[in-house]
Amino acid sequence: MNATDPLTPRQRRVLALVVRDHVVSAQPVASGGLVRQHDLPYSSATVRHDLGLLEDLGYLSQPHTSAGRVPTVAGYRYFVEHLMLHAELPAAERDTISHQFHQAGWDLERWLQLSASVLARASGVAALVAAERWPSAPLRRVDLLLMDDGLVQLVGILGNGTVRQLRWRPESAVDQTQLDQVTLRINDRLAERREPSGLQEPGVVQEPGVFHEPSGLQDPGSPPEPVGLTTQVLAAVERLRRGTEQRGSAQLYHAGLSQILEQPEFADGGRLRDVVDLLEHGQGLEAILGRLPKGGVHVIIGGEPPFERLPYMSLVLAPFGDPAPAGILGVVGPTRLAYDRAVPSVGFIARLMTRLMAGAAA
Repeated sequence: MNATDPLTPRQRRVLALVVRDHVVSAQPVASGGLVRQHDLPYSSATVRHDLGLLEDLGYLSQPHTSAGRVPTVAGYRYFVEHLMLHAELPAAERDTISHQFHQAGWDLERWLQLSASVLARASGVAALVAAERWPSAPLRRVDLLLMDDGLVQLVGILGNGTVRQLRWRPESAVDQTQLDQVTLRINDRLAERREPSGLQEPGVVQEPGVFHEPSGLQDPGSPPEPVGLTTQVLAAVERLRRGTEQRGSAQLYHAGLSQILEQPEFADGGRLRDVVDLLEHGQGLEAILGRLPKGGVHVIIGGEPPFERLPYMSLVLAPFGDPAPAGILGVVGPTRLAYDRAVPSVGFIARLMTRLMAGAAA
């Protein structure tokens, strides 16, 4: 015990065991059960005394006389800040997750969906990913693929990692070699400028955000392409670009809702509705985002601001993206949450997403 911490090492151990046992059982924890289950070198009377002191300090509560104790909001907060082991995920698990993201390729939407599913599996509760939309993200590269039915598929990769696809039928027959030539020239110009306006030649007046065919785009000596093919390709690129301008302020992804249904805290329909509103509609996220610092993992325990009216629900969240946050990800569950599992999982996925969006390998 010291001036800043009122608990002795033994009381800290008892509190940590109560939190962990309650997370698993969802039942009040009694002194005798603690001593037997964990083979403690203390008597039941000693542990019972510590439980009473922890209750007096506000870290535990007793649902009814002669019952065991359950953690309070203050007890969970003490556990998160002082007793939780801030260990990383095991190396094998980190490697498995990284491999999953590597297999997803350069596709931001797949990364976001994968983040939610991985976090749900790791935490055993629900996971939420909220990402900003990038309506004006520049093209990084394009690919053109000739399909069996004569259609051409345009695959565009935006500067934020989003992959967009569009199909159209050329005005005349083309082959893959001709498409590859146009693709190469467009990507060379994109690499030079890294902006859609990089396709504009000096002196050409261009409407903002619209692609025009630049003069001299075809290399001297290359086989002739069908008349107007480059113009058609650039028009398709422009249609694809305009199609990325989506409604709303954020993209929401979630996973693990079925796992929430199994939690006794959400057996009540009203409580479950609060979780669904958060996961599917982002209800309440704005208040959270306004308080969330830029970096690190943040634990919001039900009953604390801004969740005063939701004492049964907690979130573990982290922003991702650098230098400016591109969104947040995390887990949503009961206050009886396995924080020492959720925090390292959320932290690892957030750091991984930040690296991927910066162009680093998984």
